[in-house]
Amino acid sequence: MTGPRVRDESFELGGVEYWFELAEKGGQGFSSADPWPAKSSTGSRVYADYDPLSAVAFVDLSGGMGQEKATDPTRYFDAENVDARGGRLILGPASHLIPVTPAGLESHATDLLSDTFTYDALDWKSVDSSGAPKVAGSFVAYTGMTSLERIWLPIRATVAATTITIGLYNDGGGGTGPGTQITTTTLSRDALRYHGAWVEAILSAPVTLTAGALYWVSVEHSGPADSLAWAGGYVHPNSAANAFTYNGAAWVADSDWYMLLWIEDPLLTPDGPLHYLLGAGEDAIVRLWAFSGRRLYYFAADSTPTGAEDGGGNIYKTTADICAATWFRAVSDSHAYLYLALGDATDLLKFDANIGAEQWAVVTDIQARALAVHDNMLWRADERNQISGSLDGAAFGSAIGAGDRTYPVVKMLSWNGALYIGKADGLYKVTYPDGYPTTGTPVATKIIDFAAQADHNNFSLMLEHQGDLVFSIGQGILKYTGSAVLTPISPDTGLDLAAGARSLYRAGFSSLNALWVVAEAPPGEHSSLLTYVDYHWHPLITVPRTGDIIRSVWVEPGLYGDAPRVWFGAGLQAAYALMPTTTQRRWLWSDMDYAYNGTIDLPWVDGNLRTIDKDWVQVELDVDSVSIPLAYVVVYWRPDEDTEWEQLGAPIQTTGISICAFPAASFGAKAQLRILLSRGPFGTSAATPHVHAVVLKYLERPSPYQIFTRSYLLQSDATTRAGLPVPLSLEQQIQQLETLRASKEPLTWLPWWSNATTYQVHIVQYNASEQRTLTRPGSDAGSVVVSLRLLVVG
Repeated sequence: MTGPRVRDESFELGGVEYWFELAEKGGQGFSSADPWPAKSSTGSRVYADYDPLSAVAFVDLSGGMGQEKATDPTRYFDAENVDARGGRLILGPASHLIPVTPAGLESHATDLLSDTFTYDALDWKSVDSSGAPKVAGSFVAYTGMTSLERIWLPIRATVAATTITIGLYNDGGGGTGPGTQITTTTLSRDALRYHGAWVEAILSAPVTLTAGALYWVSVEHSGPADSLAWAGGYVHPNSAANAFTYNGAAWVADSDWYMLLWIEDPLLTPDGPLHYLLGAGEDAIVRLWAFSGRRLYYFAADSTPTGAEDGGGNIYKTTADICAATWFRAVSDSHAYLYLALGDATDLLKFDANIGAEQWAVVTDIQARALAVHDNMLWRADERNQISGSLDGAAFGSAIGAGDRTYPVVKMLSWNGALYIGKADGLYKVTYPDGYPTTGTPVATKIIDFAAQADHNNFSLMLEHQGDLVFSIGQGILKYTGSAVLTPISPDTGLDLAAGARSLYRAGFSSLNALWVVAEAPPGEHSSLLTYVDYHWHPLITVPRTGDIIRSVWVEPGLYGDAPRVWFGAGLQAAYALMPTTTQRRWLWSDMDYAYNGTIDLPWVDGNLRTIDKDWVQVELDVDSVSIPLAYVVVYWRPDEDTEWEQLGAPIQTTGISICAFPAASFGAKAQLRILLSRGPFGTSAATPHVHAVVLKYLERPSPYQIFTRSYLLQSDATTRAGLPVPLSLEQQIQQLETLRASKEPLTWLPWWSNATTYQVHIVQYNASEQRTLTRPGSDAGSVVVSLRLLVVG
């Protein structure tokens, strides 16, 4: 208002003031208009479906992981050691590691990788020309250790990395750094990953060690800056640092670092990740078998891997690393034999698997890096990608190349009536004429081209599951149907994760009612065992050490106990979990055991109204099988990804409905819940909490719409508050109001009770009543009472 009040109320538009007088009769007032309809609903919502009090219920999370935003109440974000397959939430299976404590991974490294060492933080130390071209870490040969054939190291490398040399040294004396060099080897570039992975350095010949002696392993690399790094612990001053760097003239102690490495004596225990398979040979006893490095193992009655012997009481050692193995029984054989592929320079091995009277035979002049059985024939592939088949396991037919030699064959599989070949650059199908292998030559045809996505991990997972072909490509998993439909089915497809946090799917196994897949994470993240049930993924087991090697999985029907087991790797250790194969409701089997604790992260909840703030009220849970001081459940929440998890209320230790209230002023556009289940520090491994329902209640809090109701008196002989005539006819006053109503811009409105407060409004409703008070030729007189509603927009 630019001057004294002319009449009761005014509107301003374009710098012009319009004054009006309130009618003595008619509605005046205002109200706060709630935008919500009077109803309550759950599920998917849109802006036109507002609800004053909302409840999002998660009562059956069998829909699996991979949902970032809550649109499907049966799915969750992610989980660790929680089993949601049966609808309710229970703890995941207990992991049984063999041996419980690995001798070749020192306790400081175990603590560091298990996040249990208070002062250390896992980090990467550069090894390159700009900093330290040589970095060394130490280990002590454990009790009974006499031999070393390979060293495992967590290494990260870019494409700019040059030759990487691994050295083994004696101690220089008193732990003062590397002394005399014992041997060196180089790392294969194929296994190197940009975000890091455990890689093996294979020694050219076994090295004899002295138990209790100190040794040093060095990583040497003179490539460009930031092209290579070795994982270790950036240590607290009180920690046991073991790192030395070479300054060009001498080894110098680096008290800030503890370098990670893993070594094992292959004469005592597997010195690499185990690769499982099930079968029986001449003694007709079905066993779980595994190969690692240059040795074959079978699992004894006590579930320990036992080296297959040579028939004379000594563990049999192959002349090269085992690349692949398969059972094959020729028509003329009385039992199946286990065939072992030893690479491109060493002949195939044939083993009778007759424990106590073992016999090994060489398949002369036949080399292989991959094996498969198809159409009653044993098939082999070598480095030159030459593929051929045999009816008797000795005489092979004509060979055909699958593609060129740029990429070797990774896996072969009999599927859908044909032999399929997986290579880094694509999927190939092999056909052959009648009469093969006696006559004719196979034909290999590329049916899917992955040359643009060529990766060392392609087809490391390759299997048939429920009639479909499933295989890994890069950091994902694809499904290929018999009708040639290719579909991505990776567990983490729907999650917002950085590439450095995503896993490699290394192996899988198809069981009676589920697909099992192992996901190997980079150092700093956790590897896991997942199951795929009814097209839904569930991460059942999280391996305790970060970035642990996990490259094989197998399910056996209960050969080693009362219940079936799923076997997997945990670093260089064998591991298993008890796992029924005929139900997803694991709690129905009384002899199951469970992880110590686990967490499940529910998807982000925003009510499908991302721009509207909510008042987060409470979380209600239906819980049983909890008791003091044993099992319990804890609820956490966070309003965004950058905020730490905050606990809601005390741990739940009461069966039934429990309520966890949010703290005061818990407002935000979205929220995420984490549910922790624990069997408690004194709880039995046979017990688990059961969570039947999680209900999040909240109030959506948009700004209310304020509406004013007004009745204005328009008359022929209107006057101002000063008693002066209004210089406008009744017709002109009506036209002014019509102009204000039609304005696309908000009007600045001054109510009668204010001298300073104004509102930005639109006229949204308009009606009028007329009264003629005088009839005269050419100049009738009277009044009009206009009722309207003003919607406040600012």
